[in-house]
Amino acid sequence: MIQMPATYEYLFQLISAPFSGSTPPEKPENVAWNELFREAKRQNVLMLAYESIKRLQEKPNAEQLSHWELQSSKQITKSINQSIEIDKLLDYFECNGIDVLPLKGYILRDLYPRRELREMSDFDLLVRDDRSDKMKQIMHELGFEFHSSDDNHTGYRKPPYVMIELHYKLLPDFCKYISFRDGIWERCRLCNGKKHIYEMTTEDYLVFNLVHLVKHYRYAGCGIRFLVDIFAFLRKYDDQLNKDLFWEEIEKRELRSFAETVFCLERAVFHGETETKEAQQLLEHMISLGTFGSNKGRTMNIIDQLTPKNGNRKIGKLRYYLRIVFPPVSEMKCSYPVVEKAKFLLPVFWVCRGVRTVFRNPKHISEHYQRVMSYGDDKLSDNDYDR
Repeated sequence: MIQMPATYEYLFQLISAPFSGSTPPEKPENVAWNELFREAKRQNVLMLAYESIKRLQEKPNAEQLSHWELQSSKQITKSINQSIEIDKLLDYFECNGIDVLPLKGYILRDLYPRRELREMSDFDLLVRDDRSDKMKQIMHELGFEFHSSDDNHTGYRKPPYVMIELHYKLLPDFCKYISFRDGIWERCRLCNGKKHIYEMTTEDYLVFNLVHLVKHYRYAGCGIRFLVDIFAFLRKYDDQLNKDLFWEEIEKRELRSFAETVFCLERAVFHGETETKEAQQLLEHMISLGTFGSNKGRTMNIIDQLTPKNGNRKIGKLRYYLRIVFPPVSEMKCSYPVVEKAKFLLPVFWVCRGVRTVFRNPKHISEHYQRVMSYGDDKLSDNDYDR
């Protein structure tokens, strides 16, 4: 049986119960309500857990329960507001001939018992549009304000709850699995009754979610909500998947080993099957780093990738320092777009970036240095949380 802290063992029981409509077991004595609340919130699965807690005979005391109720009320309000705004935006795109492919959470939330049980921070939409000012003007007219931009997407915000990321590319240029975005519009199909709103095939959507998961896992880390999404997806579509086609696409991306580990972990956690060593390690990673990982998790992952096969982490750390002091063009162009066309200016902007960092955030440099130097032979422990 897969090993995990008692808090997480019970948290997974609370998470899975709403999908089957069952009543979860009562809280074990070795699990504390305050720790359960903290981890459910940190992992963005609080709504699922609270859905089960409402069915228990022995609930938290009044003060503790008020924290769950408050967070639930906020999430329901947020979810309703998000749904209204995203539906209005998609209706506008449909009526104005703008091809759009909703991604990630917009699709996954409909696989949960109720939409509000799948907590959302933003909505990702792939639009078939160039980088003209037309889209910015449209979003402004719809009440959205510009938030951020890079070579892959532009973010727009509509207070208090709605954040939209309009993607111009399915995956960023630096992503190892960039080939998956080739021909994506040709592989997609129109949603029923729509002329401009598209959806992926079932096989492509599962591949995309695994690519998204591994991208987070290898960059800054990922939490258990990714695993819950996989569970929800397989619960709905496993019997409908063209397995041969799916694994063919996975093989093209050299993701078979990782995909098998994810599926093994999903079966171990939600169906009680035997886990592998790799699945156990993945679970420990998810528990340690939270929903979207952390700066510490990102640092650890990069150092591990730069460490030679002989395991000499000192060399990995040295390579890491060289990388953060002298970033490649692919990273520098986000802050200094001109460098993409004038690569000979790269050393100049390295200096500008260094000076700006020293004067604007010297504390960050000190903390970053300590984080790197403290990374030894062990990964984060179950209680070493980044807030």
